[in-house]
Amino acid sequence: AAARAMLGRLVGRSHTVITGVVLLLPRPVGPAEMRRFACETGVTMRAVEAADIEAYIASGEPFDKAGGYGIQKGASPWISEIHGCYFNVVGFPISRFCTEVEDLLRSGVLKL
Repeated sequence: AAARAMLGRLVGRSHTVITGVVLLLPRPVGPAEMRRFACETGVTMRAVEAADIEAYIASGEPFDKAGGYGIQKGASPWISEIHGCYFNVVGFPISRFCTEVEDLLRSGVLKL
């Protein structure tokens, strides 16, 4: 029922996927260095028939997904637009994460 309700709110309109990331870097002395960021991606889903939503739910795919759909799998034909990081919608904004780690390395806060 929750997947049906969630998908019913998403299809035929736009929504924003937001992922928050916190990096905690221990220091030899004192509190850990903390870096945090949020990544936002706009997603537009086209309108779909109720029977399509029911078939998707019957596949079992929505049940381990935040938002009730997988952009990389069965719901991909429903996505008409994406503005931002695709990997954020999949589950983790890897490009932004790598940028943050590179900045920490360049600044000397993080050492390999």
